Amino acid sequence: STEFSLKVMGDIQQYFVQHDVRNFYSVSISGYHIAEAGANPISQLAFTLSNGFTFVEAYLARGMHIDDFAPNLSFFFSYGMDPEYAVIGRVARRIWAVAMRERYGANERSQKLKFHSQTSGRSLHAQEISFNDIRTTLQALISTYDNTNSLHTNAYDEAITTP
Repeated sequence: STEFSLKVMGDIQQYFVQHDVRNFYSVSISGYHIAEAGANPISQLAFTLSNGFTFVEAYLARGMHIDDFAPNLSFFFSYGMDPEYAVIGRVARRIWAVAMRERYGANERSQKLKFHSQTSGRSLHAQEISFNDIRTTLQALISTYDNTNSLHTNAYDEAITTP
């Protein structure tokens, strides 16, 4: 259940806060699977940020301070071929920073959204496998231009191999 999952995540984060565990990310708030399931870039961004704010609210409800956990939240986005992917990271960072500052009173470090990106597996085709390297290269370039913190590229044969 959602309640159980949020409780477990809250327990983990609270342990990290109480034991001064730094530079360890207890959760990567993922939109990749949302995009791979068919969401467009805007929906991926909206649902992923919504999930992030759900974690924030759950942690705050447990009495944690925003600046004790927000710097150690990270995000994970899919990058496909649609033009909106060119700005998904910048838009996410802007929305996150404004919300952290204005709604939660977070310090500058807590306002920084860090994200990993992965090229889109669903954009790769078995029928046009020779073009998959080009698709992946363009997606990686888009992600890099969008200032991703880290990047995973899919193999050209992902559409025909066992995961």
